[in-house]
Amino acid sequence: MSFSNQTKCQQLATSAGLGIWEYKIESGSANFSATFKQLIKLSNSEALTWHQFKNIIHSDDREIFDAFFDSHIASNTPLELELRLVVDGKACWYKLRGYKQSGDSPYHGLVLGYIVDYGLEKEILNELGKTMEAKELALSAGKIGTWSAVPINENEWRWHWDTRANKIFKLEPSDIGNIQTWIDTLHTEDKDRVVNALTLSLTKGIDFEESYRAVLKNDELIYVYAKGVCKRKGHGKIVSIDGICIEQTQEYAIQNELRKLNTELEARVKDRTKQLEQACLQAEQASQTKSDFLSMMSHELRTPMNAIIGSLDLLNQSQLDYESQDLIETAVTSANNLVYILNDILDLNKIEAGKMELEIVPFSISEIIDNVIKVFLPETAKKGIILDVREDPKIPLLVDGDPVRIRQILFNLIGNAIKFTETTDSTLGKVVLDARILSVEGSIFLVSFSIKDNGIGIDKATQKKLFSPFIQAERSTTRKYGGTGLGLAICGKLTDIMGGAIHLESELDLGSTFTLELPLWKTNEYDKVPRFKQASFYLVNLNPYLNKLENRLGLYIEAEGGDVRHTSYDDLMKNLANTGDLATIILLAGEVLEFESEISNLNQLAKKNNRKLLLIIDKTQKTLAKQKFSNLDIIPIKPATRAQLISSIEKSLVKINSGYEEIDLEEFDLGLDLDTELLNPTPSKSEQQNNEIVNDVTDILIVEDNPLNQKLIAKQMEKIGFSYKIANDGIEGLNIWQQYKFKLILTDCHMPNLNGYEMTSKIREIELEANQAQIPIVALTGAAMTGEKSHCLSIGMNGFLSKPVQMKELESTLNQWLK
Repeated sequence: MSFSNQTKCQQLATSAGLGIWEYKIESGSANFSATFKQLIKLSNSEALTWHQFKNIIHSDDREIFDAFFDSHIASNTPLELELRLVVDGKACWYKLRGYKQSGDSPYHGLVLGYIVDYGLEKEILNELGKTMEAKELALSAGKIGTWSAVPINENEWRWHWDTRANKIFKLEPSDIGNIQTWIDTLHTEDKDRVVNALTLSLTKGIDFEESYRAVLKNDELIYVYAKGVCKRKGHGKIVSIDGICIEQTQEYAIQNELRKLNTELEARVKDRTKQLEQACLQAEQASQTKSDFLSMMSHELRTPMNAIIGSLDLLNQSQLDYESQDLIETAVTSANNLVYILNDILDLNKIEAGKMELEIVPFSISEIIDNVIKVFLPETAKKGIILDVREDPKIPLLVDGDPVRIRQILFNLIGNAIKFTETTDSTLGKVVLDARILSVEGSIFLVSFSIKDNGIGIDKATQKKLFSPFIQAERSTTRKYGGTGLGLAICGKLTDIMGGAIHLESELDLGSTFTLELPLWKTNEYDKVPRFKQASFYLVNLNPYLNKLENRLGLYIEAEGGDVRHTSYDDLMKNLANTGDLATIILLAGEVLEFESEISNLNQLAKKNNRKLLLIIDKTQKTLAKQKFSNLDIIPIKPATRAQLISSIEKSLVKINSGYEEIDLEEFDLGLDLDTELLNPTPSKSEQQNNEIVNDVTDILIVEDNPLNQKLIAKQMEKIGFSYKIANDGIEGLNIWQQYKFKLILTDCHMPNLNGYEMTSKIREIELEANQAQIPIVALTGAAMTGEKSHCLSIGMNGFLSKPVQMKELESTLNQWLK
């Protein structure tokens, strides 16, 4: 029966996915079934010869196939192999089998066979092989052996472990499966524990997990960790236990070494900790000594400064002529800035200790600038350098921020610029402060303060370290110009704390530009009444060099509620009589002699039409202007700060409207020349009267040991309108408090005999024992170190004022308790 007639067999082969083939040995021809062709992606109608079939065998497998096939025909060796056929350009795996028909077979001279798709099985086997290889590699690398056991009968188990496990215990190959050989290697101290645990696992099905020691045949001691998992048949009989064993000798050796090192390190750490504790104690003692010194210095300097600033503050409350008031304001500003220098030293200590706290209050940028500029006017005049100020009219009247810190930074930056700038035969020294709004985002103003000079400049190397403490350009710089080198370090740190930045551009011998950029906030508090509400002004500019000043001044006045009309000299001379209003005339001239005729004509016209005339000139022209126009109010410029211009105009208007009264300076004599009689001062008549008050309640008990401050506070109380008594120290204060009734105690903290802290504690004890309401106690102290305020409040005080204190601040604090 021929191959083509075997319909039934062919159907069975097709359903099994077998591709049938036959090879005629004598002719070398072959036949292939439809399934065979389908497996290699050929249609049944396509011809396929034996030669063509061999050509699609992968080149790497062709020789192997030929060898197997020839051997099968020659010696009837089995023809069974896996090979790859190239189908559609891709190598696919197949399994091929063939059977040479014997002489008595009706198919004598044929080789019958089949192929089957082997791709999926091959892929699975490959992956399995990789997994086994990876497992073998991991077990080998980790020195992990495997072991297992199956029950033979109720009390007997058949054991087996792999060669790696055998190698761990250095056993012979013949020892594999001999459980007693393994038990004999167990360390005597571990044997019972390990054997009992293994027995429990085999009888109860509990997982086995033990760490133990083994002693090998060569007396080598090893450490082993073993774990085994029991398998049950369903929930019943234990059918096997499979596990691993891991040699951990090296790990134990490392752990022992680590424990040894750890013990040594602990001893060294303990010794080093002791050294560090001693060093910390010494550092704390040194820090405390420094803090104590700074606190004492602060108190000793602030106490006399309080008398000076307070006295000037009292004088400034009265109406004075322009020059007297300007001198007093300059003295006040200078005295305050001496306090700021003291604050520099204290602040560096606070910053380094991480105790610096910012204050966010409404303040005027213009007043800060004016305050700082006034301090340096005498020095710039003495050195013959120009100090110019340019303020952006867009700067708000008030912003929220820390005015003390901003003043401190500007004071240092402007002071440095002036210090290192000179006027020579070839160069006119100049320092310019330019303040402007850089951007507005939501409620935040980014404000820039640029301080530019044409002084000595700074080389690039020094610029990199300039903001470090105690750094100046060179030692020769310190010798020539003086200074501590603290200022810029504090500026840099304060700027960082406030979220700003300082930029420096400088070249040696060409000057420097320091630019301070700070974020400040829109404030919810505004001046209730604008200073020039319903006031009208004519701005007349005779000098083209003052055009920018004219524009700025106009915007400044409008920001204060004023109505500004810019007009020319000629137009005003023609039309003033016909305007029908009483607008104030502000005349910008700068020079007197150059514009003497225009000034004189406009002055006469203003008098004739009952108008106020203010003359703005260069400060160097002030004396000449007074000689020629004695009746005019003169506002000097250069520098012309916004605050100075507005304040000068306001004061001139007040003077014109109401006149002013000369003040008797003797009334405010505080004896600041330190006459020896002041060491034991005799109370003034006013003080005697206040001290003799025997009414039911006196407003304030003042406890102060310094005679100058006693006299100052007495004047301040009289000015504010409070009755008072004065005690010279805490003991006297305690006695007077017990004799009379007071609404409030204002006390210094550092006094002889009994200080303010101790007096407060005693008063609180007496009040508690007598079930008496607490009297408000406010500290007025020269101590300004970090923690001073919190200390005062913690011992029972209710408020805190740091010397020197302005009268407005004093009055505001007292009013919190007395009104």
